[in-house]
Amino acid sequence: MKASKIVLAVVIIAIAGYIASKYFGARASAVDKKAQWYIKLDKNGDGSLSIEELKIMDANGDGVLTIEEAAMYQIPAEVLKEWDANGDGSISLKELNACGC
Repeated sequence: MKASKIVLAVVIIAIAGYIASKYFGARASAVDKKAQWYIKLDKNGDGSLSIEELKIMDANGDGVLTIEEAAMYQIPAEVLKEWDANGDGSISLKELNACGC
């Protein structure tokens, strides 16, 4: 009886670990840091995008990045969707700051 509970616990932990790796792996892969659009925005080449580098996309300087403004940099739709945390169709500086890119 005890051995079966241990086996069951190990199986549950293994499944949970697998699911977590798929979930977090998919989120991390949305931003391909080797993509041309990413390299173009990463002006200092440090492998991450600073707020200043992201602000470059804000063509009209209103502090909000529209999907159209971001599309000019050929950013994939799934990346834009991830950055648009509240789903309003635009990306605020707060959302850009939180993107972890």
